[in-house]
Amino acid sequence: MAAAAYELLVLGGGSGGLAGARRAAEMGVRVALVEPRRLGGTCVMWNTAMHAEFIHDHPDYGFEIPGVRFNWRTIKEKRDAYVRRLNEIYENNLAKAHIDLIRGYGKFTADPEPTIEVDGQKYTAPHILIATGGRPVVPPDCEVP
Repeated sequence: MAAAAYELLVLGGGSGGLAGARRAAEMGVRVALVEPRRLGGTCVMWNTAMHAEFIHDHPDYGFEIPGVRFNWRTIKEKRDAYVRRLNEIYENNLAKAHIDLIRGYGKFTADPEPTIEVDGQKYTAPHILIATGGRPVVPPDCEVP
């Protein structure tokens, strides 16, 4: 079976992969995006962390806020609902931009042309953007100077 040909393959449907794929498509590039799970990034948790930092700094700016409490269940429920809505928006935006969404895990092959394989199907492109994101790692105390 011949590989499906694109001008750009994007591995990863987080914030970076989505932005890169859409920018390329806006320039007329034939793009496919490979993602096994939901689309989108971590902006909701980033905003939560920013608010926590702002609250921490409030006394330096003259604000006294006694008894500030954080409710993990509240942010988790609101985050999950927001992310579900965003997932649909991102998928619709890909379709509007004529970007093919390939569901599954992509892996490089040994083919002579740059090629990604997803569930037995091969996809080739002269340009492949690896935007798979990452996961935070907290080092053990003995490794922190």
